[in-house]
Order: sequence, then C-alpha cells, then structure tokens
Amino acid sequence: DFAEGEEHAKDAAAALERLGPAPALEAALATNVGSLAWAKVELERAERELGRALSIEERFLGPEHPQLAETLEGLAGVQM
Repeated sequence: DFAEGEEHAKDAAAALERLGPAPALEAALATNVGSLAWAKVELERAERELGRALSIEERFLGPEHPQLAETLEGLAGVQM
C-alpha cells in the first residue's frame, strides 16, 4: 500500500531529524523513498531521492564502495 509506505517514510524522516546526523540511515531512507516513488511512477521524485542516496553514500562510504552499485542500478532504471 503506497499510502502506508509514504506514512512510514514520513515517520522515519521525523525520527532521523530527532536522531541527528546518521548518513547510513539517511541514505537508506532516500533509497526507500526513491524506490517507492519509482513504483508509483513518480520518476522525477524517484531520480531525485536515489540521486540523494548516491551522493550520501559516495561521501560517507567512498566512491568505490560496493553499496553504490545497488543505488546506481536503481538510478539507471529510473533514467531509462
């Protein structure tokens, strides 16, 4: 259910605000929101969120980290 997913994403974002900087969680949330947007065919939003996740991962994991491959795959799917 997309509405339930959106609600969980809002709750997670609020929890992250209270928690403070947590790059791994921020990237995971952006990836999940991007995937949800992709499923809803909200492609601009999906690209924005997945790009945000990629930026966070590159900054905190490094450009050669294997985790980036999954995010890049999702981003490529949105851009096709």
